Order: sequence, then structure tokens, then C-alpha cells
Amino acid sequence: MSQIDVMFDLETLGISTDSVVLSIGAVVFNREGLGKEFYVELNPEQPARKIDINTIKWWLQQGLPIPILGQYDIKDGFGDFFSFVLEESLVANTDNI
Repeated sequence: MSQIDVMFDLETLGISTDSVVLSIGAVVFNREGLGKEFYVELNPEQPARKIDINTIKWWLQQGLPIPILGQYDIKDGFGDFFSFVLEESLVANTDNI
């Protein structure tokens, strides 16, 4: 694998940059297909972050449960996500050596 891309998705309780983040998901891919995946649900108790009532209404209209039961700390979740991306980048670069 010489070049990789990473697609990631954040589920949040708002559209502003200071919204509560519920989950982080990612997948590595290249021209050959999909690679490793990453997913973590975060603890929604994030005092410095905000909840937008319109986003709650949107979630409720989806007919799906809102993923608010995560226990993972937000700092640990993003730290693990960045480690995942860095590790996959290093693996892709050493394949050519």
C-alpha cells in the first residue's frame, strides 16, 4: 500500500465547533479497497461543549437511538484517533522500503 487516505466521521450534538462529540469513526482506504477501521463512542458529559436542541430534534426524527452511552473520554478518543491515523500512515510509508 503506497498511498492511503482516511475518511472520518464525527457524530455530534450540534453543528458548531464547540458541540458535544458523540463518536469518532474512520476507515483507511486506497485504490485496492478498504483497510483498517476505527470507532469509539465518547462520554457525552463534556462541560466545555454545547448541545443544540435542533440537532436533538433531528436525531429524534431519524428513528434511531442517539449514541449517548459512550464512556470514553473525549481527549482519549481523539488521542487514539490521531494515533490510529499516524500508525496507518507509517505502515503505508514503510511498505515501499
